[in-house]
Amino acid sequence: RVDPAVLRIEPSARLQWCREMSDAAQGSERIISVTSKVIDSHSSLAMASSNGFAGSSESTSTWRGCEVSLRDEGDSRPSGSFWAGGRHLSALPAPSEVGARALHEGIRRLGGEPGPTKRAGMVVEARVAGSLIARLLQPASATAISRQRSFYEGKLGEQLFSPLLNIIDEPLLPRGLASRHFDSEGISARRIPIIEAGRLRNFYVDTYYGRKTGMAPTTGSSSNLVLPPSEQSLENLVRDAGEGYLVTGWLGGNANPTTGDYSFGMRGHHIENGAVGAPVIEMNITGNWRDLFSQLAAVGNDPWPYSSRRIPSLRFENVQFSGA
Repeated sequence: RVDPAVLRIEPSARLQWCREMSDAAQGSERIISVTSKVIDSHSSLAMASSNGFAGSSESTSTWRGCEVSLRDEGDSRPSGSFWAGGRHLSALPAPSEVGARALHEGIRRLGGEPGPTKRAGMVVEARVAGSLIARLLQPASATAISRQRSFYEGKLGEQLFSPLLNIIDEPLLPRGLASRHFDSEGISARRIPIIEAGRLRNFYVDTYYGRKTGMAPTTGSSSNLVLPPSEQSLENLVRDAGEGYLVTGWLGGNANPTTGDYSFGMRGHHIENGAVGAPVIEMNITGNWRDLFSQLAAVGNDPWPYSSRRIPSLRFENVQFSGA
């Protein structure tokens, strides 16, 4: 969790990395602005509790990010960004690669328009699939159960989703951004399967709400979320989707924890004849968590490395899209 190389980063190195990212992101005549950032941290934690627990931890982290704004037709000003980070400096791509990826993300949004309303296949890129999984698990806690605000209530052990869905809370993941030896209450960290082959296996249970609900404590909050990858590439997922949409970003939205109903804004691309097509913006997906993840048809081989959510790209069938 501690990288001495992060502790040795000098201000001059940070400035040089920002220049390299900015230079790499300038490769288009449509560029309006470029912003590059370098962030690093070193933290120490000591905790003692009246129940006799005492523990400490130390960690480093370092991030590189670049954001661009481009000139499109009319008044449209699409933007793109790319961020990479980790506990160790060696885990990061070169600054020039970060800048180039940010420019690529901006360019791929040029000319975006809402696509037609329809039910279709959906592929979610790994970079944004993690936020979908995190939202899915928000009601999977003793806190939500106690407040009667969870569609998981009474569903422990039931087949709720596709057998392809396996989600593990892994606090002992080497170099994981949310790795820990104990949680905020001092509960010893351990690997916890949350969903196995589509079945709900465990809740997040702290000591207070464990007593209120009669559930044995597990841990009060999530750590690293891991969905084991398959051998299918993103290109294979898109090909197998045939027709539909590739999601590359979320644009707000909400989910009802009690019913599982959701509505999220999205941007991305058409999928046409198994290939990535024109960009789309200002669209929504609507439905229910149980329906959506029952329609999980394939898992990719590309878990996103720059997050505590190690989730690969995902392919779903029969998703409701609202657009033009």
